[in-house]
Amino acid sequence: MAKGGKSTKALMGIVAPMGKEELKMIGLYLGLLDEIDDEEAWYLFRKMISESAHHLTLDTEMLLQLAPGERKGAATRAELEYLRGKLDLAEKGEQKAYDMYDRALAKMDDPYMKQTVRWIRDEEEKHVRMVRELKEIVTRKLSRM
Repeated sequence: MAKGGKSTKALMGIVAPMGKEELKMIGLYLGLLDEIDDEEAWYLFRKMISESAHHLTLDTEMLLQLAPGERKGAATRAELEYLRGKLDLAEKGEQKAYDMYDRALAKMDDPYMKQTVRWIRDEEEKHVRMVRELKEIVTRKLSRM
């Protein structure tokens, strides 16, 4: 049970949709920036985008707080095989993100945008390596069973 008597799963069901809504609002406000020609409104939309991005960070931090603590005991074969399958999906998703940023990089002219996209792309490459490392750990554990 989490604080306040609600189960962790129930709280995650409340917090996770918050992040999805923040992403929707960021998309909405970004679209509106292209459609307005008013400096004051433009400034306010940028401020709202920035604040929504901060809310998304806080939503993510709350989800991490709700994540299960350290596990005691060994995983079963079925759990490890399930995890390996999920890690295959994660690797594909991280590689897809890397490829997306890599393609975008070639289209960037602005030095700041190019540097930012390159940094994010390189972070995605780290994620790919981390997922592969996790897969190796799972595979090693499965081979010892």
